[in-house]
Amino acid sequence: MGRMRFVALAFAAAFSLSGFLASASAQDVACYESQEFRIAAQENPDSAGTTFTVTKRNDKATKTCRFDPTTADFVIGGNDDQPFWYLGLVGAKLALTASTGPAESLIVYDLERREPILNAPVTGYELGEQAVSYWERVGEGTRANCPDFSSFTENGLEPVIAAETVFDLASGEASRTGETRCDAMQ
Repeated sequence: MGRMRFVALAFAAAFSLSGFLASASAQDVACYESQEFRIAAQENPDSAGTTFTVTKRNDKATKTCRFDPTTADFVIGGNDDQPFWYLGLVGAKLALTASTGPAESLIVYDLERREPILNAPVTGYELGEQAVSYWERVGEGTRANCPDFSSFTENGLEPVIAAETVFDLASGEASRTGETRCDAMQ
């Protein structure tokens, strides 16, 4: 767990220096930037979640951040998509969560390929500069495998087993650490 906290702190420091540019204008556009990409994010007006316009940075790209789906290279999210929420931008990888309730998914987009390379049901996560550590829901909690089973069920919660997994952002490979835990879901 100490390694995950260190990774989260390292990301937070890097993110505060380079990832977040500004909140802008009339419809609350949040702007995020890496050396490769510029993201403009705007909450969906008629549904939950956020729509993200993605523009590859180059000499011809605008120097300012604008939410404009017509001029962006591509768009992630929208009224017909699942509700996405911004987690972080590391190089060409955009980390999002998707949820309208207690069951949450972690999604990592490869912006170069314009597609998700990870979509995992999670109970917790920490984004670092090199990897995302997360607890992936892998099974049902029972009296035999969940020490807090009775407490969870008495309080109307569903016990689930989660496995700690590390997703390497550079290689796109996920590997389990061997650690598991029992979490409560609503």
